[in-house]
Amino acid sequence: MAFTDLREFLDAAVRTLGEGEVRKIDGASWDSEIGCVTEMMAEHGGPILLFDRITGYPAGFRVVSNFLMTPQRHALALGISPDLPRLELLRAWKERSKQLKPIPPTKVKDGPVTRNVMEGSAIDIERFPAPQWHKQDGGRYIGTGHMVITRDPDTGWVNMGTYRACIKSKDRLTLWMIEDRHGREMA
Repeated sequence: MAFTDLREFLDAAVRTLGEGEVRKIDGASWDSEIGCVTEMMAEHGGPILLFDRITGYPAGFRVVSNFLMTPQRHALALGISPDLPRLELLRAWKERSKQLKPIPPTKVKDGPVTRNVMEGSAIDIERFPAPQWHKQDGGRYIGTGHMVITRDPDTGWVNMGTYRACIKSKDRLTLWMIEDRHGREMA
């Protein structure tokens, strides 16, 4: 099963895995509650958490967490039966991954990804309710389960990796690039 967006995945999680699979939480704060509740639910294989009406932000500026915290959710996201036992799920993914073929990119002039564009002085990353996930974090992380694409300025080689992205100001992020990763080598 392929999903075109996160909303489709959340709907499929409820349909396939049950009503309790997604829990909506209204009114949590970005600076302490989202990270704490996420961590508590993750420790117990809890539901996907959909935070809305986050303190200080308008409704609709949401945060979703724990969406891949169970083997069943991973299976659903990968198009594998979530009813399989864990070892069978792993075997099914191993077989399926052998058949994967890259899809070449298609350039388009418009689409959902171009509906909300901020450029120049209009850029304001702080308008998004990025949580401070843990008390000792150095800031608010807007990127954790995401993809950072970098290009080596000398060779043109492109790397994709997951590097935590911390908000430093309305138009500046820092990336936590661990030493033995390609992104760090390029930087």
